[in-house]
Amino acid sequence: MIYFYHFSRAKPKPPPMNDTYKPVACAFYDQLEYLAMKKQIILIEYTDHHGEHSSPVIIKDFITRKKEEFLVTTNNIEIRLDKITGINGLEPETFW
Repeated sequence: MIYFYHFSRAKPKPPPMNDTYKPVACAFYDQLEYLAMKKQIILIEYTDHHGEHSSPVIIKDFITRKKEEFLVTTNNIEIRLDKITGINGLEPETFW
C-alpha cells in the first residue's frame, strides 16, 4: 500500500486585525510619555497579527506613520498605541 503525504510550505495566514487606528486617551499618552522620560522597565501587553504579547520593555520614542501613533522600545519594537492592552497591569481604559 502506498501513502501520499502533502506538506505545504506556505505559512498560515495570521488572523485579520482591525486596522483602523483608534486614537488613545490623552491621559494614557501622557502616562506613556512619563514612563519614557523615566527610562523605566515596564511590562507592556499588546496584540498584533501574531496574537497577544506580554514583554518587559523600555520606551525609547514615539513616532507617527500614516496618521497612526507607535511606541518604539529600546530594542526597536514598534507597537501601535491602540493595540496596547496593558501597562504595568493597568488597562488603557483606566486613563479615560
